This record gives sequence, structure tokens and C-alpha cells, in this order.
Amino acid sequence: MTWFVCTISKGEPENWDLCKSTELWGIPGKSKLGFTAKEGDHLLFWLGGRGYAGIGTVTGEARVAKRSSEIPWAGGLARWSYLIPIRFDLEVKQPLFIGFVRSHQHETDFTLDKFQRGFAPVPDEPAEMIAERLRSRSVDERAIGTSQS
Repeated sequence: MTWFVCTISKGEPENWDLCKSTELWGIPGKSKLGFTAKEGDHLLFWLGGRGYAGIGTVTGEARVAKRSSEIPWAGGLARWSYLIPIRFDLEVKQPLFIGFVRSHQHETDFTLDKFQRGFAPVPDEPAEMIAERLRSRSVDERAIGTSQS
């Protein structure tokens, strides 16, 4: 299975909740990257300015949006060309921030352009490392929540 990084713009944080409630990921413009995603592929969700906030799975083939009513995000058909059905497998309360130095995330070797595209394939090894750290963070958050109850 392939990994992709899905970016929610720092300027549009409301899109995170829209993606979760609709279980859709929107691909902007004329990018064909969405069509490289296959059912079962893995997703890392990056919230601009905050960090990695979750893990998901592609649940079906990408499709072309035909009506504005299919698109929950601002900009409609003029902005969003393709929709990918997704499932959210894990979300952390406190995103995992990995900073950039000269447009480069040293821990992952991901470059800034991957995040600027909104949806981009990333290598398995660093993606798995991030996913494992998110899983660990989720367990820790649940343990803290249980101890405070």
C-alpha cells in the first residue's frame, strides 16, 4: 500500500471537520494525483501550522465531482476537481509537529512542496514512523484522559 500526505491549509482549519464529517478528501485544480490513490492506501493528515493530526485509509476510487452540492468546501467545482472517499482511523488531540528547515522536514525527508499540493505520495518508511508516533500519542492521550476521569 502507498502512503499519501493530506494537507489542511492553515488558513482553512474548518476543512478538517468537513473532511471528517463527509469522509471525503478533495483534490484541487487539475492535479491527477488523486487518481493514483487506491482503496486501502494509507493517509497522514497534516494541519497547517500545527502538525500531523491523524491517520486514515482510502476506501474507494477517486471520482470527478460533477455538481457543486457534492463539494462541502469553499470554492465549489471551480476549486475542487476530484473527491476521494476516506476513513479516519486515528486522530490525536495534540498534533505531532515536525518543523521544516529550508523547506525540508529532516526527520521525514519530506519537502515543503508535498504539503503545498494538498495531496501527495510519500515514502513508506518515514510515513510508517510518523504513523507509529501518532499511534503512541493516541494511547498516551487516552491514558491521560482515563486517569483524569
